[in-house]
Amino acid sequence: MVAHAWTAGYGKKLSSAEDALSLLRHGQRIFVESACGEPQCLTRALSQRIGSFCDLEILSLVPLQDSPLDYAFSKSGNESLSGRLFCPGISGKAGTSSAAPVNLSVLNRLIKERLFHIDLALIQVSPPDEAGRMSLGVSVDITLAAAQAADMVIAQVNSRMPRTSGEGFLHIDQAGKIVEYEEDLLTWEGPYQALEDEAIAAHIARLVDDASTLHIGHGTRGEYLIKALENKNDLGLHTGFINNETMELFKAGSINNSRKTLDRGKMVAAAAMGSRELYFFMNENPYLEMRAFDYVLNPSVIAAQKRMVSLCEVAAVDLTGRISVNYGKGFRFGCDLANFLRAAPEAPGGKSIVILPSTSEGGKKSSVLPRLEIKDVFLPMADAHFVLTEFGAVNLLGKNLQERAVALIGIAHPSFRDELLAEACEMGLIKHEPHTKDPICGLYPASIEELREIEGKSVLFRPARASDERLIQEHFYAMDSDDVVARFLHEKLVFPRRDICCMCRIDYLRDMTILAVTGEPGFEKILGIGASFFQPATQTSEVAFSVLKEWQGKRIGSVLIRKLAQSAIESGAKGIFAFTIAQNQRMIRLFNGLPYKMKKSVVEGMLTLSCQFEDKKEA
Repeated sequence: MVAHAWTAGYGKKLSSAEDALSLLRHGQRIFVESACGEPQCLTRALSQRIGSFCDLEILSLVPLQDSPLDYAFSKSGNESLSGRLFCPGISGKAGTSSAAPVNLSVLNRLIKERLFHIDLALIQVSPPDEAGRMSLGVSVDITLAAAQAADMVIAQVNSRMPRTSGEGFLHIDQAGKIVEYEEDLLTWEGPYQALEDEAIAAHIARLVDDASTLHIGHGTRGEYLIKALENKNDLGLHTGFINNETMELFKAGSINNSRKTLDRGKMVAAAAMGSRELYFFMNENPYLEMRAFDYVLNPSVIAAQKRMVSLCEVAAVDLTGRISVNYGKGFRFGCDLANFLRAAPEAPGGKSIVILPSTSEGGKKSSVLPRLEIKDVFLPMADAHFVLTEFGAVNLLGKNLQERAVALIGIAHPSFRDELLAEACEMGLIKHEPHTKDPICGLYPASIEELREIEGKSVLFRPARASDERLIQEHFYAMDSDDVVARFLHEKLVFPRRDICCMCRIDYLRDMTILAVTGEPGFEKILGIGASFFQPATQTSEVAFSVLKEWQGKRIGSVLIRKLAQSAIESGAKGIFAFTIAQNQRMIRLFNGLPYKMKKSVVEGMLTLSCQFEDKKEA
């Protein structure tokens, strides 16, 4: 065995945990490496000595529930130990009074500049390499800055700590005491509540493009995440916490980092929370770099990544778009969330996507709430971009409060929509109760959605939502005057919402409106509209269409009428019919294109077209 220059000094620093902590004094501030990187041997020894001291302060991120550090908080008295735990929330035993809300990309600077003086840093590292460098492994975040700024560093050397690339290294000369103790690292199992995986996955897949760089918020569970992203190509990773799901996506080839703007070819994270398999995957992985929070969470770095997409699972959202973050069993943690939510939409092609199950507590409580209490952990309404449940996804960016409330009620669980609508009206978020509650309570039929390439543009055919009122107004105002007459059978100069609401507040069962749209969700442009309204007297549905002049003759109307006919069949209608002007040859061609025999009649210049679904054309 080759002797290295540092080995003699290393031997002199070896100590037991108990002897190392004999350096502890009254009134000191102690940094403890947090979460899965917690040096358990040292924190167990710390908890045994706490009762002998007064006014110790722990500086850390949130401890995992039932970890040795969490236990230390539970057994200590107020005079022995206080906490300064940097995150929007903390585990139950530590107590909410210890929470220290701070932007973690700034916290590194506060530590480096010793604005928080650290007497003692308790950290966990890998064994040294030939150069005497020890890796911080799963937790670089604020640990690197704390270890460099502390008066004294006590390092638990654990052979089970993975060696990771990046900037998370300390030389043994920087450690005052070294405690060799091998033990399993803490692991993180993630949240417990099951989600509607297939529906959630489908909505995410529609919003995440190939070559996107992902931030996956801590606590975002993997069942739907892998389903949503496993067929994507050339994804990158720039995230606060690497977890089991990102490992699986890398192994599947979905994440290869080949088209990242920054750190091309590398996954970048600040910490890891997951299984032992994840830690093995991280060990000496050349495709992973662990960096400090002041880089990973830096808004300018996040915004510089083209197609940056933040995926964050949260606990609740209120009708204005304020967000509550609450993960796990008695464990709140959202320290990597705020900067990504704000900065990702600033990136070219970027977006932030907030994901939540529509209910909690086994379906007893809605996750879309009328309002959030001030005590809840939440991010302000201005930071909300896409919000997604199993019932749909809405873009809140730039929306007024009424539009937000209507959109969010539309993706809440149907069992709670009536109550939310009443609350929204009482709060003044919605000026007047809609003429019908059907679109609020109806289930959005995502199966009707279809994406087509037309004239080099992606055109989405989808059912209308209650939040589409303004889009439909804009469509009609953009129409040629002759097309307005063909659609409404008379000249029409204004299109007030009271006249539009019947097209977007439909029940998806007997009445249906299908839009042909292009552009980013939430900022779409309607190219064409097809609407059907069931007539009980005849058991048939009246249909009407409009297509912008420049998009006519491109088969948009053909797609709309076929989808409306299929919807009418599924609703039990016997056929469809339309009233139009006698000169409307486009409408005649639409009906002729259906696989049913068309009947037409003209009365006082008004053309009536109809077909019965049982009266099919001969093959």
